[in-house]
Amino acid sequence: MQTLEAIERRRSVRSYRSEQVRDEDLERVLQAGLRAPHAGPFLVSVVQEPTLLRDIADAALEGMKNSPVEFLRQQAATPGYNPLYGAPTLILLTSPADAMNGAANCALAAESIILASTDLGLGTCYMGSPSSALNGPRGKDLARAIGIPDGYVFRSSVLLSPSGIHAPKQPIVHHAARADALSMCTSIRTCTQE
Repeated sequence: MQTLEAIERRRSVRSYRSEQVRDEDLERVLQAGLRAPHAGPFLVSVVQEPTLLRDIADAALEGMKNSPVEFLRQQAATPGYNPLYGAPTLILLTSPADAMNGAANCALAAESIILASTDLGLGTCYMGSPSSALNGPRGKDLARAIGIPDGYVFRSSVLLSPSGIHAPKQPIVHHAARADALSMCTSIRTCTQE
């Protein structure tokens, strides 16, 4: 598969079977994440232990219920809602709290993981909800159980499964605000440094 094809085929999967990712596929996507462009340290942690996944999901759900963001509260109020959608693998990306480019480094690594996973036919979903767990009251205990060092903070995560149930392809809709942003990007792209 070519890069542009992987970008076109990528979908956010929110329905997973319990089948685990093959070790060799997991290693390939992790290597892709570690090869992402970065400017500073970041850490990639893999969680596959069912009890720990459940603890993270429970803590994330609790954090969402108490969130100041109404959308998160509404999601959390949905009967049977699981913030990790039952995925058998959670990849967490963290960096030192004081890392100037920590968020960007982790987002770039997540994108590389997602594109490599798409290339291998794996289902993925880029996630922010584990921040509710790792930044909440149980965060330090969860981070310790995962193996995240003190001083590192959650930046992003990816759910992963070999057999995600893919959503049908949706057309790209250009909203007015998005069109403005795209035209601004065009302006930025055409600028030259004097």
